[in-house]
Amino acid sequence: MPANAYFNAEHTEPIDVPLFLVGGEHLFGPIFPTLADSLHANYGWAAVQVHIIDGAMHYLVEERPD
Repeated sequence: MPANAYFNAEHTEPIDVPLFLVGGEHLFGPIFPTLADSLHANYGWAAVQVHIIDGAMHYLVEERPD
């Protein structure tokens, strides 16, 4: 763990890889906008997008296959 903490502290450059967070309306979706803001502000993600699936919970592929 100390080696990981040291590595992470030394690598704070922006992350240019796009990140797409998808979550169900009734479970993870509501926290994703806050998570996206935190990833951008505190961890250097340059591009974070959020999509919330209406009426879904955890198993998105089964609950909303369309």
